[in-house]
Amino acid sequence: MDEESWRFLKDDFDNTFKEFKSQITKIRNNEIKDINELNKYFVEYWWGLHTPEQSKDEAPKLQNSRNYFFGCDVWGLIHDVYGREKVFELLGDLKQFPTVFNSALEKVGREDLKI
Repeated sequence: MDEESWRFLKDDFDNTFKEFKSQITKIRNNEIKDINELNKYFVEYWWGLHTPEQSKDEAPKLQNSRNYFFGCDVWGLIHDVYGREKVFELLGDLKQFPTVFNSALEKVGREDLKI
């Protein structure tokens, strides 16, 4: 990952996590009803390479997306706490994700990030 993208995404973690929790809440409240609606969030937010102050007409400042950076944090946490096997198990059954993620957060003392 390039240094500029790394610095921006690291410094913007709180905003990214807030958006992550917001989207999970929308899924739970049936405000995001299907994969097509969820894909809009991926295209517009998670895969985007523009920073918030940029217009879409400008060349993107980021070389890596939030999806990549945040995924490293989330799946890295689960890997570090429970191991590679648990990561692959979860990828096969994503319904377990919230429970395992929250449990991993408890183990590292970050209950404030539970979903």
